[in-house]
Amino acid sequence: MVEGLGQDRLGIVGYPAHGGLYASLLESTGLYQATADERARYRFTDPPADAAAKLGPLWQAADDFFRSAGAAGVTLRSLFDIWQAPPYGLRDGLFPVLAIAYVLSRADTLAVYLDETFQPRLTSLLTDRLAQDTGCIRVRWSTVSDFHRRILSGVAEAIGSHGGLPDGHTVAEPLEIARGLVGVITTLKPWTLKTGRLSPTAVQVRNLAKLANDPNKFLLDDIPPSSAIRNRAEPTRPSMRCRSSHLSGRALMSWSAPIPTCCVN
Repeated sequence: MVEGLGQDRLGIVGYPAHGGLYASLLESTGLYQATADERARYRFTDPPADAAAKLGPLWQAADDFFRSAGAAGVTLRSLFDIWQAPPYGLRDGLFPVLAIAYVLSRADTLAVYLDETFQPRLTSLLTDRLAQDTGCIRVRWSTVSDFHRRILSGVAEAIGSHGGLPDGHTVAEPLEIARGLVGVITTLKPWTLKTGRLSPTAVQVRNLAKLANDPNKFLLDDIPPSSAIRNRAEPTRPSMRCRSSHLSGRALMSWSAPIPTCCVN
């Protein structure tokens, strides 16, 4: 489900045993469908309302549950308890497949943690662990306000200009930005990670990034307050609000600037 994502029939050739599981659990239910997106020809989606499996209420219950859980998030074990209880009555063996399908259908909204470590993307290791212990995976619903989106637009622009986002991505979702940010930070020059010759805001954002072990929290919880420091004195001025939305982006771009000649010796 994760290794063949984006391929027709998840890359399954012929009709092996797992091909039958795909046909009955994902294809016939409409959970995995072709799209018009050239970058992702096939993807996991919401259950179609007219599908015979009637899985829509499971997805709605999961959405409501994760939204209400707050920033801490909850484990998939808790979701299974909900899906297993009336009126759903989901069987044990179906949960891993449907849980992964749900998470993949919410890839731009859900942050996933395995053993309390942020996972930039789902892997076969994570799906194997899910089958063994649903309590080891925690999920957080990422609520993005208008303020967050203004901040993230500046960050996305900076990341994109440094190759941190795939070609053709003009609009990126928060978790996609988080994944790109990790890549940009890991390729920074040593000087940019130590210098004090940056603006106070750039230094603060950089230092937060150096300590961050959760890109999702870094983007949605840590960066916005640091970017708004200069905006607190005049919160009603439109020009300042617009400026705050790009502070983080400019800060990131300044990290990759050439080393001043006065610092080369």
